[in-house]
Amino acid sequence: MDALLYPILTGRRVEVAGRPSGVDGPLRLTIGPEGPDAWPEGWVLAYPDLPIESEDFERIARERCPFVHLFPDRSSLERWLSSLPPALQERVRVLSLEEAFAWARRRAESWPEGG
Repeated sequence: MDALLYPILTGRRVEVAGRPSGVDGPLRLTIGPEGPDAWPEGWVLAYPDLPIESEDFERIARERCPFVHLFPDRSSLERWLSSLPPALQERVRVLSLEEAFAWARRRAESWPEGG
């Protein structure tokens, strides 16, 4: 999610790359503050709805980041999701890439420094 926030906050284009479990080869996307030139069809993002119990960024990275992944399609995401404990499976939101970027934009605009 931070990779989607970065171009919004900086006004710069960046390349987002991910290598999700069970997917051959990396996924790459160049995205700017307005989004990519074209949205890759079917790509989805796994985003955990886990409480943030601390301002400790290292803890957040340990507890949340391992469950944020970009997938080329929902079936790839669901295969990965099925490998997680049931209690965690229930906490992972599935967002289209467009939804994830819109969420990132709303989040950035809600910050005092945003918008």
